[in-house]
Amino acid sequence: MSKENNKKWALVPRLRFPEFRDREGWTAVPMGSLLARNPEYGVNAPAVPYSKNLPTYFRITDINEGGRFLSKTKVSVDIAAIDDNYLELGDIVLARTGASVGKSYRYRKEDGRLVFAGFLIRIKPEPKKVNSIFLANFLTTNQYWSWVDVASARSGQPGINGTEYSSLLVPVPSSDADGNGLSEQQRIAGCLSSIDELIMGEIQKLDTLKTYKKGLMQQLFPREGETVPRLRFPEFQNAGRWAVAKLGEKSTVVRGGSPRPIDSYLTHEEDGLNWLKIGDVDKESKFIEKTEEKVIPAALGNTRQIHPGDLILSNSMSFGRPYISKIVSCIHDGWLAITDIREQVSPEFLYYVLCSSTSQVYFQSLAAGSGVKNLNADTIKQLAISFPGRAEQLRISDCFAYLDDLIARQIRKITLLRQHKQGLMQSLFPTVDIDAT
Repeated sequence: MSKENNKKWALVPRLRFPEFRDREGWTAVPMGSLLARNPEYGVNAPAVPYSKNLPTYFRITDINEGGRFLSKTKVSVDIAAIDDNYLELGDIVLARTGASVGKSYRYRKEDGRLVFAGFLIRIKPEPKKVNSIFLANFLTTNQYWSWVDVASARSGQPGINGTEYSSLLVPVPSSDADGNGLSEQQRIAGCLSSIDELIMGEIQKLDTLKTYKKGLMQQLFPREGETVPRLRFPEFQNAGRWAVAKLGEKSTVVRGGSPRPIDSYLTHEEDGLNWLKIGDVDKESKFIEKTEEKVIPAALGNTRQIHPGDLILSNSMSFGRPYISKIVSCIHDGWLAITDIREQVSPEFLYYVLCSSTSQVYFQSLAAGSGVKNLNADTIKQLAISFPGRAEQLRISDCFAYLDDLIARQIRKITLLRQHKQGLMQSLFPTVDIDAT
């Protein structure tokens, strides 16, 4: 890079460790100049069920939101893999197409030997020029994702190829005692790795809570064909068998409704009724409290309204997922409403019945459709539910509500740690003008 360009790209981060504050500014260099060799595309082959006798296959979908390998759902690839097909320590892979474009993963030895798939691009950081952890963290910053948005903005399916990834400008310390800025890179990498370890520890706590809740649900609800749970609170040990009924006998089950064309009937003004779509709720939400869009009064007759305490159940995409509403709302036809719940069954208890493995297996087995599967109201009405007396229902739902609160707090803690890390990276990495790429 010329002296003129070096001067142009002299950068200083907002936050710098004390020992580097008197050093030169950073420079922005193309990522390709920091690599040991050109970016490489993965194996173009279909995945097969996991086998110990075949290589483990690493795909875009095997990367979680934290950039870690989802080993619980691993698959294999039926090829005679050579050494170059496998990821090595320090390697980083980047998604090159589709909705996941830009997503990254830095290989960890503890993930085992992995053959990377064709929709991924491997880059090999040159250790004498850039710290792999430093680079991997830059590839999760907001400024990197801004570049991805620009670089992938094409007609048709978004994508970024190896040449384009090589052109990405990466801010790096220009010099220090070792002459190439690696000491400052290492300091930053160590700091961010410590936060990652803290986040992973909190994620493990979250996984433990979820596993405990899942196991407890299997014990506190009767299994299929049984009328007494394996585990019962002491005060209900002699309370007798649970009653059994079909869901349609204890509630009214109806499908949501959407006025057509829906865009003509939506508003962000206060004068209207909340409009709830499938995408308005994440998988961890138990209660529906608000929506951003509303349905204008003129269209309310063509929708389905729900009220606080009503249960709703997603009937497409992530079908079979229940929620309890806290608001009056209109529901999209991707929802089923479970209303008018009879006095013998509390909505809170019924919510956890629908979350139980018995109900979920039922939903999975009877979902219809060749593409996106869905549930219909008649199928839901036939679901057999078991329930004890109201006092025991309350005890069970309170127990799970307490666990849900712990899980929600843990999720919040992880979210705050991730936000802290993202904010820290914005200060540790100086901002590069993406238009210059």
